[in-house]
Amino acid sequence: MVRKRLAAHYLFLPPGKVLKLRSVELDEANRICGIFPLDRETASTTFFNGILLFTKQEIVLEELLQTLKEKKQQHPEATVFQLLENRHFPEIGEEDAVFFYNIQAF
Repeated sequence: MVRKRLAAHYLFLPPGKVLKLRSVELDEANRICGIFPLDRETASTTFFNGILLFTKQEIVLEELLQTLKEKKQQHPEATVFQLLENRHFPEIGEEDAVFFYNIQAF
């Protein structure tokens, strides 16, 4: 059983769950099988700066970033998490395979 563990400053799990300093374990089918506090270094964990966005649909990251930039200009008071919530990503179920994307400062 091959599992991978990913960690980031923030995780964004649709429909709007934001978790700070957490790691996610994915099984061989890319399903989320655990979310853990990031309170110590764990072997074989890949760390990403910024936000890890998990979706059950594949997206084009460059297009998403461009849309977020445009929305941020229209609503400078909005946080990146509010802008992501407004994208209405489908909720991730227990059996859903996920894609993950790293969003850094834009």
